[in-house]
Amino acid sequence: MRVVLAGAASAVGQAVTALLVARGARVAGIDLHPGQGQVERAVVADLRDAVTAGRAVDEAVAALGGVDAAVLGLAVQRGGRLDETTQETWEQVMGGTLDATAHTLRRLVAVMGSGSSVVAISSVNASLAHPGNAAYAAAKGAVNALLRQAAVEYAPRGIRLNVVAPGLIDDRSASPLTAGYPMGRVVTTREVAEVVAFLASPASSGVTGAVIPVDAGLSATSPVAFARESMYRAWQAGASGMSLGRSDQAD
Repeated sequence: MRVVLAGAASAVGQAVTALLVARGARVAGIDLHPGQGQVERAVVADLRDAVTAGRAVDEAVAALGGVDAAVLGLAVQRGGRLDETTQETWEQVMGGTLDATAHTLRRLVAVMGSGSSVVAISSVNASLAHPGNAAYAAAKGAVNALLRQAAVEYAPRGIRLNVVAPGLIDDRSASPLTAGYPMGRVVTTREVAEVVAFLASPASSGVTGAVIPVDAGLSATSPVAFARESMYRAWQAGASGMSLGRSDQAD
């Protein structure tokens, strides 16, 4: 399998590359930074520019002699409420996240054939809001919408497009980032990479237009269970038969 991976220098990008290479794939990376892990060809390019993105895709595809799958893990994250987000910050986040994804995808679908696959790496922030994340959440939500739209438009050509939406990622063996996660932990780069690799491969041939959370159960969880201490304690103790809608529950 020949894979073009945009965002190859990121931790997730390098984990995806390592997994794909270990399974026999050839990977050409594209990133603003040269340190792109185990890629066969590292293309250094600023994908926020449409012309540059097109040329970078062409260079990566030429290095592989074609492309069977692509992974788009592009993001710029800046915090802040909407009223705190300057126009410069907004454009940085949208440019590095949505624009870079769209420019790269536009060229990819022009050169990909039937049976090929595109996987974008998004975030649970696209659907789960929390304060101080306006630009990033909006950008990732737009990436999800773009990939679903493209999945419908390019299905007749046999091109599949899907999204992986991770929660918090932490490769430490004892991460402190566990609150709100039913599995009692967050996910690792390897766990995200496994889902990306599946969606990129022919094994997922019946899947397109999907947004798949890889978040240790975060997106399936009612916030009520964690906001009300009694429910949280009961859940931790393994209580069953609880109704989060009962009005007679008292803390």
